[in-house]
Amino acid sequence: MIYLKHAFLSEPWWQAYARVTALLAEREPSVQDAVSAHAELLASLVAAGVADLQSALATSLAGAQPPFDVVEAVKTGEASGALRLLAHDLAAVAEACRRDLVAEFVALGVSVPAGVELAPSLTDGPMARAVASLRGLLGGHDGAVMARSYARHLEEHGSGVASLHAALAWRSGALHGVKAPVTARLDDLHGLETQLARLRENTEALLAGAPAHDALLYGPRGSGKSTAVRALLTEYQARGLRLIELPLEALGELPAVLNAVADSPLRFVIFIDDLSFTDADGRYGPLKRVLDGGLALRPANAVVHATSNRRHLVKERLSDRPDPLDDDVHGWDTHNELLALSDRFGLVLTFPGAGQKRYLELVVALAIRAGIPTGAALEEEAVRFAEWGNGYSGRTARQFVDSLLRPTSG
Repeated sequence: MIYLKHAFLSEPWWQAYARVTALLAEREPSVQDAVSAHAELLASLVAAGVADLQSALATSLAGAQPPFDVVEAVKTGEASGALRLLAHDLAAVAEACRRDLVAEFVALGVSVPAGVELAPSLTDGPMARAVASLRGLLGGHDGAVMARSYARHLEEHGSGVASLHAALAWRSGALHGVKAPVTARLDDLHGLETQLARLRENTEALLAGAPAHDALLYGPRGSGKSTAVRALLTEYQARGLRLIELPLEALGELPAVLNAVADSPLRFVIFIDDLSFTDADGRYGPLKRVLDGGLALRPANAVVHATSNRRHLVKERLSDRPDPLDDDVHGWDTHNELLALSDRFGLVLTFPGAGQKRYLELVVALAIRAGIPTGAALEEEAVRFAEWGNGYSGRTARQFVDSLLRPTSG
Protein backbone atom coordinates (compact mmCIF):
# COMPACT_ATOMS: atom_id res chain seq x y z
CA MET A 1 0.00 0.00 0.00
CA ILE A 2 1.16 3.53 -0.76
CA TYR A 3 -1.44 6.10 0.23
CA LEU A 4 -3.27 4.38 3.06
CA LYS A 5 -0.36 2.72 4.83
CA HIS A 6 -0.03 5.66 7.24
CA ALA A 7 -3.60 5.06 8.40
CA PHE A 8 -3.14 1.72 10.11
CA LEU A 9 0.02 -0.24 9.27
CA SER A 10 1.55 0.66 12.65
CA GLU A 11 -1.57 -0.38 14.57
CA PRO A 12 -1.12 -3.46 16.83
CA TRP A 13 -4.27 -5.09 15.45
CA TRP A 14 -3.01 -4.79 11.86
CA GLN A 15 0.36 -6.23 12.79
CA ALA A 16 -1.42 -9.12 14.54
CA TYR A 17 -3.61 -9.62 11.46
CA ALA A 18 -0.49 -9.72 9.27
CA ARG A 19 1.03 -12.41 11.51
CA VAL A 20 -2.14 -14.51 11.32
CA THR A 21 -2.31 -14.33 7.53
CA ALA A 22 1.41 -15.06 7.18
CA LEU A 23 1.07 -18.18 9.34
CA LEU A 24 -2.00 -19.36 7.44
CA ALA A 25 -0.14 -18.90 4.15
CA GLU A 26 2.63 -21.34 5.13
CA ARG A 27 2.74 -24.67 3.32
CA GLU A 28 2.17 -26.55 6.59
CA PRO A 29 0.75 -24.00 9.04
CA SER A 30 1.42 -24.45 12.73
CA VAL A 31 -2.08 -24.60 14.15
CA GLN A 32 -0.90 -23.68 17.63
CA ASP A 33 1.03 -20.64 16.40
CA ALA A 34 -1.87 -19.52 14.19
CA VAL A 35 -4.42 -19.82 17.00
CA SER A 36 -2.09 -17.92 19.32
CA ALA A 37 -1.67 -15.14 16.73
CA HIS A 38 -5.45 -15.01 16.23
CA ALA A 39 -5.96 -14.62 19.98
CA GLU A 40 -3.47 -11.76 19.88
CA LEU A 41 -5.50 -10.20 17.06
CA LEU A 42 -8.71 -10.37 19.11
CA ALA A 43 -6.95 -8.90 22.15
CA SER A 44 -5.64 -5.98 20.10
CA LEU A 45 -9.15 -5.35 18.70
CA VAL A 46 -10.50 -5.19 22.26
CA ALA A 47 -7.72 -2.76 23.19
CA ALA A 48 -8.69 -0.58 20.23
CA GLY A 49 -12.36 -0.65 21.28
CA VAL A 50 -13.64 -2.30 18.10
CA ALA A 51 -15.43 -5.58 17.52
CA ASP A 52 -13.85 -6.78 14.29
CA LEU A 53 -11.22 -6.05 11.66
CA GLN A 54 -13.63 -4.17 9.40
CA SER A 55 -14.53 -1.73 12.19
CA ALA A 56 -10.85 -1.28 13.05
CA LEU A 57 -9.97 -0.49 9.44
CA ALA A 58 -12.93 1.88 9.08
CA THR A 59 -12.05 3.73 12.30
CA SER A 60 -8.42 4.19 11.30
CA LEU A 61 -9.37 5.29 7.80
CA ALA A 62 -11.88 7.80 9.21
CA GLY A 63 -9.27 9.36 11.49
CA ALA A 64 -6.50 9.53 8.89
CA GLN A 65 -5.59 12.64 6.94
CA PRO A 66 -5.63 11.90 3.18
CA PRO A 67 -2.21 12.44 1.60
CA PHE A 68 -3.72 14.60 -1.16
CA ASP A 69 -6.98 16.42 -1.87
CA VAL A 70 -9.12 13.43 -2.80
CA VAL A 71 -12.33 15.46 -3.15
CA GLU A 72 -10.79 17.95 -5.56
CA ALA A 73 -9.03 15.21 -7.51
CA VAL A 74 -12.30 13.32 -8.04
CA LYS A 75 -14.13 16.50 -9.09
CA THR A 76 -11.49 17.73 -11.55
CA GLY A 77 -9.98 14.46 -12.72
CA GLU A 78 -6.54 15.78 -11.84
CA ALA A 79 -3.98 13.63 -10.00
CA SER A 80 -5.38 10.62 -11.85
CA GLY A 81 -2.27 8.59 -11.06
CA ALA A 82 -2.69 9.26 -7.36
CA LEU A 83 -6.36 8.30 -7.60
CA ARG A 84 -5.46 5.00 -9.23
CA LEU A 85 -3.06 4.21 -6.40
CA LEU A 86 -5.71 5.21 -3.85
CA ALA A 87 -8.23 2.95 -5.60
CA HIS A 88 -5.71 0.11 -5.44
CA ASP A 89 -5.21 0.67 -1.70
CA LEU A 90 -8.94 0.80 -0.99
CA ALA A 91 -9.48 -2.42 -2.94
CA ALA A 92 -6.72 -4.10 -0.91
CA VAL A 93 -8.31 -2.96 2.36
CA ALA A 94 -11.71 -4.21 1.19
CA GLU A 95 -10.18 -7.57 0.33
CA ALA A 96 -8.75 -7.83 3.85
CA CYS A 97 -12.23 -7.11 5.22
CA ARG A 98 -13.75 -9.88 3.10
CA ARG A 99 -11.21 -12.51 4.04
CA ASP A 100 -12.91 -15.25 6.05
CA LEU A 101 -10.34 -16.16 8.69
CA VAL A 102 -12.87 -18.33 10.53
CA ALA A 103 -13.30 -20.57 7.47
CA GLU A 104 -9.54 -20.87 7.05
CA PHE A 105 -9.18 -22.01 10.65
CA VAL A 106 -12.06 -24.47 10.21
CA ALA A 107 -10.11 -25.97 7.31
CA LEU A 108 -7.32 -26.60 9.83
CA GLY A 109 -9.79 -28.28 12.18
CA VAL A 110 -9.93 -25.36 14.62
CA SER A 111 -12.85 -23.14 15.63
CA VAL A 112 -12.13 -19.47 16.38
CA PRO A 113 -14.51 -16.51 16.93
CA ALA A 114 -14.96 -14.01 14.12
CA GLY A 115 -14.83 -11.02 16.44
CA VAL A 116 -15.31 -9.87 20.00
CA GLU A 117 -18.34 -8.83 21.99
CA LEU A 118 -18.16 -5.23 23.15
CA ALA A 119 -20.51 -3.08 25.20
CA PRO A 120 -22.91 -1.18 22.91
CA SER A 121 -21.48 2.18 21.90
CA LEU A 122 -23.33 5.39 21.12
CA THR A 123 -25.00 5.12 17.74
CA ASP A 124 -25.49 8.85 17.11
CA GLY A 125 -21.98 10.20 17.63
CA PRO A 126 -19.63 11.34 14.86
CA MET A 127 -17.39 8.29 15.27
CA ALA A 128 -20.32 5.90 14.85
CA ARG A 129 -21.57 7.77 11.77
CA ALA A 130 -18.13 7.97 10.13
CA VAL A 131 -17.34 4.32 10.81
CA ALA A 132 -20.73 3.19 9.50
CA SER A 133 -20.13 5.18 6.31
CA LEU A 134 -16.72 3.61 5.74
CA ARG A 135 -17.84 0.09 6.66
CA GLY A 136 -20.29 0.34 3.79
CA LEU A 137 -17.57 1.63 1.48
CA LEU A 138 -15.21 -1.21 2.42
CA GLY A 139 -17.82 -3.72 1.34
CA GLY A 140 -17.17 -2.78 -2.29
CA HIS A 141 -15.11 -4.55 -4.96
CA ASP A 142 -14.31 -1.83 -7.52
CA GLY A 143 -11.44 0.37 -6.33
CA ALA A 144 -12.36 3.29 -8.62
CA VAL A 145 -15.94 3.32 -7.35
CA MET A 146 -14.65 3.10 -3.78
CA ALA A 147 -12.36 6.11 -4.36
CA ARG A 148 -15.34 8.19 -5.47
CA SER A 149 -17.33 6.99 -2.45
CA TYR A 150 -14.39 7.91 -0.24
CA ALA A 151 -14.44 11.44 -1.68
CA ARG A 152 -18.16 11.73 -0.87
CA HIS A 153 -17.43 10.47 2.65
CA LEU A 154 -14.77 13.15 3.12
CA GLU A 155 -17.16 15.86 1.90
CA GLU A 156 -19.72 14.88 4.53
CA HIS A 157 -17.65 13.70 7.49
CA GLY A 158 -14.27 15.34 7.01
CA SER A 159 -11.10 13.60 8.09
CA GLY A 160 -8.75 13.40 11.03
CA VAL A 161 -9.68 13.67 14.68
CA ALA A 162 -12.62 16.02 14.01
CA SER A 163 -14.38 13.32 12.00
CA LEU A 164 -14.35 11.02 15.04
CA HIS A 165 -14.98 13.44 17.92
CA ALA A 166 -17.49 16.27 18.26
CA ALA A 167 -15.69 17.79 21.25
CA LEU A 168 -12.04 18.69 20.75
CA ALA A 169 -9.30 20.30 22.79
CA TRP A 170 -6.20 22.13 21.57
CA ARG A 171 -3.14 20.82 23.41
CA SER A 172 0.56 20.88 22.59
CA GLY A 173 -0.06 22.43 19.20
CA ALA A 174 -2.61 19.90 17.95
CA LEU A 175 -6.26 18.91 18.16
CA HIS A 176 -7.18 16.04 20.45
CA GLY A 177 -10.55 14.31 20.76
CA VAL A 178 -12.43 14.56 24.05
CA LYS A 179 -13.85 11.09 24.62
CA ALA A 180 -16.29 11.95 27.43
CA PRO A 181 -17.25 15.63 27.03
CA VAL A 182 -19.52 17.48 29.41
CA THR A 183 -23.00 17.34 27.92
CA ALA A 184 -25.59 20.08 28.18
CA ARG A 185 -28.86 20.99 26.48
CA LEU A 186 -30.14 24.41 25.53
CA ASP A 187 -33.51 23.39 26.95
CA ASP A 188 -31.86 23.18 30.38
CA LEU A 189 -31.32 26.95 30.36
CA HIS A 190 -34.55 28.58 31.43
CA GLY A 191 -35.28 32.29 31.28
CA LEU A 192 -32.66 32.89 28.57
CA GLU A 193 -34.89 32.51 25.53
CA THR A 194 -33.76 35.74 23.82
CA GLN A 195 -30.05 35.03 24.26
CA LEU A 196 -30.37 31.41 23.15
CA ALA A 197 -32.46 32.34 20.11
CA ARG A 198 -29.72 34.69 18.90
CA LEU A 199 -27.06 32.08 19.61
CA ARG A 200 -29.04 29.49 17.65
CA GLU A 201 -29.58 31.90 14.76
CA ASN A 202 -25.85 32.59 14.56
CA THR A 203 -25.02 28.87 14.66
CA GLU A 204 -27.56 28.11 11.94
CA ALA A 205 -25.83 30.71 9.76
CA LEU A 206 -22.45 29.08 10.39
CA LEU A 207 -23.80 25.64 9.45
CA ALA A 208 -25.41 27.05 6.30
CA GLY A 209 -22.14 28.58 5.15
CA ALA A 210 -23.50 32.11 5.63
CA PRO A 211 -21.59 34.85 7.47
CA ALA A 212 -21.60 34.15 11.21
CA HIS A 213 -20.40 36.27 14.13
CA ASP A 214 -17.81 35.70 16.78
CA ALA A 215 -19.71 35.82 20.07
CA LEU A 216 -19.02 37.12 23.56
CA LEU A 217 -21.24 35.82 26.35
CA TYR A 218 -20.83 37.75 29.56
CA GLY A 219 -22.48 37.73 32.95
CA PRO A 220 -21.88 36.64 36.55
CA ARG A 221 -20.60 33.18 37.40
CA GLY A 222 -23.19 30.44 37.24
CA SER A 223 -25.44 32.33 34.82
CA GLY A 224 -25.27 29.67 32.09
CA LYS A 225 -22.72 31.16 29.69
CA SER A 226 -20.45 28.13 29.34
CA THR A 227 -23.41 25.75 29.41
CA ALA A 228 -24.97 27.61 26.48
CA VAL A 229 -21.85 27.22 24.34
CA ARG A 230 -21.41 23.54 25.20
CA ALA A 231 -25.11 22.90 24.57
CA LEU A 232 -24.68 24.03 20.97
CA LEU A 233 -22.65 20.88 20.42
CA THR A 234 -25.44 18.64 21.73
CA GLU A 235 -27.95 20.28 19.42
CA TYR A 236 -25.89 20.62 16.25
CA GLN A 237 -23.14 17.99 16.18
CA ALA A 238 -25.18 15.72 13.90
CA ARG A 239 -25.19 18.56 11.36
CA GLY A 240 -21.42 18.89 11.39
CA LEU A 241 -20.70 21.26 14.28
CA ARG A 242 -17.54 20.72 16.32
CA LEU A 243 -16.47 22.47 19.53
CA ILE A 244 -12.79 23.20 20.17
CA GLU A 245 -11.80 24.27 23.67
CA LEU A 246 -8.82 26.61 23.56
CA PRO A 247 -7.27 27.30 26.98
CA LEU A 248 -6.51 30.91 27.77
CA GLU A 249 -2.80 30.17 28.12
CA ALA A 250 -2.76 28.93 24.51
CA LEU A 251 -4.56 31.97 23.10
CA GLY A 252 -1.50 32.90 21.08
CA GLU A 253 -2.05 29.71 19.06
CA LEU A 254 -5.50 30.79 17.85
CA PRO A 255 -4.25 31.38 14.27
CA ALA A 256 -2.79 27.85 14.27
CA VAL A 257 -6.16 26.43 15.37
CA LEU A 258 -7.91 28.24 12.54
CA ASN A 259 -5.32 26.98 10.07
CA ALA A 260 -5.79 23.40 11.30
CA VAL A 261 -9.51 23.40 10.47
CA ALA A 262 -9.54 25.70 7.44
CA ASP A 263 -9.89 22.94 4.83
CA SER A 264 -12.48 20.87 6.69
CA PRO A 265 -16.10 20.63 5.47
CA LEU A 266 -17.17 20.66 9.13
CA ARG A 267 -18.04 23.80 11.13
CA PHE A 268 -16.19 24.82 14.28
CA VAL A 269 -16.84 26.90 17.38
CA ILE A 270 -13.54 27.76 19.06
CA PHE A 271 -14.45 28.12 22.73
CA ILE A 272 -12.45 30.33 25.10
CA ASP A 273 -13.86 30.15 28.62
CA ASP A 274 -13.51 32.84 31.28
CA LEU A 275 -11.74 35.38 29.10
CA SER A 276 -10.15 38.48 30.63
CA PHE A 277 -6.87 40.35 30.40
CA THR A 278 -4.81 42.85 32.31
CA ASP A 279 -3.67 46.01 30.58
CA ALA A 280 -0.13 44.65 30.36
CA ASP A 281 -1.22 41.22 29.10
CA GLY A 282 0.10 40.57 25.61
CA ARG A 283 -2.16 37.58 24.96
CA TYR A 284 -4.98 39.72 23.62
CA GLY A 285 -2.97 40.44 20.44
CA PRO A 286 -3.73 37.22 18.50
CA LEU A 287 -7.41 37.41 19.45
CA LYS A 288 -7.63 41.04 18.37
CA ARG A 289 -6.02 40.26 15.02
CA VAL A 290 -8.40 37.36 14.38
CA LEU A 291 -11.47 39.39 15.34
CA ASP A 292 -10.34 42.36 13.25
CA GLY A 293 -9.26 40.25 10.31
CA GLY A 294 -5.57 40.28 9.52
CA LEU A 295 -3.67 39.75 6.29
CA ALA A 296 -4.31 36.01 6.43
CA LEU A 297 -7.71 35.01 5.06
CA ARG A 298 -10.02 33.98 7.88
CA PRO A 299 -11.64 30.57 7.26
CA ALA A 300 -15.41 30.84 6.95
CA ASN A 301 -16.03 27.55 8.74
CA ALA A 302 -14.97 28.70 12.23
CA VAL A 303 -16.08 31.28 14.78
CA VAL A 304 -14.80 32.23 18.21
CA HIS A 305 -17.13 32.07 21.21
CA ALA A 306 -15.79 33.47 24.47
CA THR A 307 -17.32 33.76 27.93
CA SER A 308 -16.40 36.33 30.52
CA ASN A 309 -17.62 37.70 33.82
CA ARG A 310 -16.83 41.15 32.47
CA ARG A 311 -18.34 43.21 29.65
CA HIS A 312 -14.96 44.90 29.21
CA LEU A 313 -12.43 42.12 28.84
CA VAL A 314 -9.42 44.16 29.94
CA LYS A 315 -9.34 44.84 33.66
CA GLU A 316 -8.89 48.55 34.29
CA ARG A 317 -7.35 50.11 37.38
CA LEU A 318 -6.73 53.79 38.02
CA SER A 319 -3.02 53.07 37.97
CA ASP A 320 -3.37 51.65 34.44
CA ARG A 321 -4.50 54.97 32.98
CA PRO A 322 -1.86 56.85 31.01
CA ASP A 323 0.28 59.27 32.98
CA PRO A 324 -0.17 62.81 31.63
CA LEU A 325 3.60 63.23 31.97
CA ASP A 326 4.32 60.04 29.99
CA ASP A 327 6.07 60.63 26.67
CA ASP A 328 3.63 58.23 24.90
CA VAL A 329 1.52 60.82 23.10
CA HIS A 330 -0.94 58.12 22.05
CA GLY A 331 -1.26 56.54 25.48
CA TRP A 332 -5.02 57.07 25.73
CA ASP A 333 -5.52 55.63 22.23
CA THR A 334 -3.71 52.44 23.24
CA HIS A 335 -5.60 52.24 26.53
CA ASN A 336 -9.02 52.73 24.94
CA GLU A 337 -8.21 50.21 22.21
CA LEU A 338 -7.66 47.54 24.84
CA LEU A 339 -10.87 48.40 26.67
CA ALA A 340 -12.82 48.17 23.39
CA LEU A 341 -11.69 44.60 22.68
CA SER A 342 -15.15 43.27 23.46
CA ASP A 343 -16.63 45.54 20.77
CA ARG A 344 -14.86 43.46 18.14
CA PHE A 345 -17.23 40.54 18.77
CA GLY A 346 -20.10 40.71 16.31
CA LEU A 347 -22.53 39.15 18.79
CA VAL A 348 -22.50 40.20 22.45
CA LEU A 349 -24.99 38.47 24.74
CA THR A 350 -25.72 39.37 28.35
CA PHE A 351 -26.50 36.55 30.78
CA PRO A 352 -28.11 38.10 33.87
CA GLY A 353 -27.61 36.85 37.38
CA ALA A 354 -30.45 34.99 39.08
CA GLY A 355 -32.27 36.56 42.00
CA GLN A 356 -34.33 34.38 44.31
CA LYS A 357 -37.43 34.52 42.10
CA ARG A 358 -35.66 33.39 38.92
CA TYR A 359 -33.59 30.87 40.86
CA LEU A 360 -36.76 29.19 42.15
CA GLU A 361 -38.27 29.20 38.65
CA LEU A 362 -35.18 27.35 37.44
CA VAL A 363 -35.37 24.88 40.33
CA VAL A 364 -39.03 24.11 39.60
CA ALA A 365 -38.41 23.67 35.87
CA LEU A 366 -35.45 21.35 36.44
CA ALA A 367 -37.34 19.41 39.12
CA ILE A 368 -40.31 18.83 36.82
CA ARG A 369 -37.98 17.53 34.12
CA ALA A 370 -36.33 15.20 36.64
CA GLY A 371 -39.68 13.92 37.91
CA ILE A 372 -39.28 15.49 41.37
CA PRO A 373 -42.47 16.71 43.10
CA THR A 374 -42.63 20.50 43.41
CA GLY A 375 -44.20 22.74 46.01
CA ALA A 376 -43.48 25.00 48.94
CA ALA A 377 -41.32 22.43 50.73
CA LEU A 378 -39.07 22.04 47.68
CA GLU A 379 -38.69 25.79 47.31
CA GLU A 380 -37.83 26.26 50.99
CA GLU A 381 -35.17 23.57 50.73
CA ALA A 382 -33.83 25.17 47.53
CA VAL A 383 -33.50 28.56 49.25
CA ARG A 384 -31.58 27.01 52.15
CA PHE A 385 -29.32 25.19 49.68
CA ALA A 386 -28.50 28.45 47.89
CA GLU A 387 -28.00 30.55 51.02
CA TRP A 388 -25.75 27.94 52.63
CA GLY A 389 -23.83 27.42 49.41
CA ASN A 390 -23.01 29.44 46.31
CA GLY A 391 -25.94 31.85 46.18
CA TYR A 392 -28.69 32.23 43.62
CA SER A 393 -27.64 31.14 40.13
CA GLY A 394 -28.54 28.71 37.40
CA ARG A 395 -25.58 26.59 38.38
CA THR A 396 -26.77 26.41 41.98
CA ALA A 397 -30.25 25.41 40.78
CA ARG A 398 -28.75 22.54 38.79
CA GLN A 399 -26.57 21.48 41.73
CA PHE A 400 -29.58 21.48 44.06
CA VAL A 401 -31.71 19.30 41.77
CA ASP A 402 -28.76 16.97 41.16
CA SER A 403 -28.36 16.60 44.93
CA LEU A 404 -31.96 15.38 45.17
CA LEU A 405 -31.30 12.71 42.56
CA ARG A 406 -28.42 11.13 44.45
CA PRO A 407 -29.27 7.89 46.26
CA THR A 408 -29.56 8.34 50.01
CA SER A 409 -27.54 6.11 52.31
CA GLY A 410 -29.12 3.89 54.94
